[in-house]
Amino acid sequence: MTAYSPNPYERALQVLGRLDHADLLAAYKQFVSRLQTILTPAEQEIYASFQQRTQGGVRPEEQAVADKVAADAEALPLYEQYLTVLKSAEPPTVVEAKAKRGR
Repeated sequence: MTAYSPNPYERALQVLGRLDHADLLAAYKQFVSRLQTILTPAEQEIYASFQQRTQGGVRPEEQAVADKVAADAEALPLYEQYLTVLKSAEPPTVVEAKAKRGR
């Protein structure tokens, strides 16, 4: 079993890795790699919090980081590519997911 990571991007990579969908994992890795290039570790945490929060308004520090990501010529296309692959991915059935985990 993989150790728990407090980093939300690392956790997402762990989960995507278990889905056995190479294209989806590759697209997400490319996006995360770009985020790690253009954002400081503190900004990465702010952006992750912004992406995970479903309620409430956008905080000023979140907007600043989101604007930085949106202004990057590579980040937005990589994110859109990830979303395209995600939308086209067939989710595994419960039986397939349990079999993959060895249950």
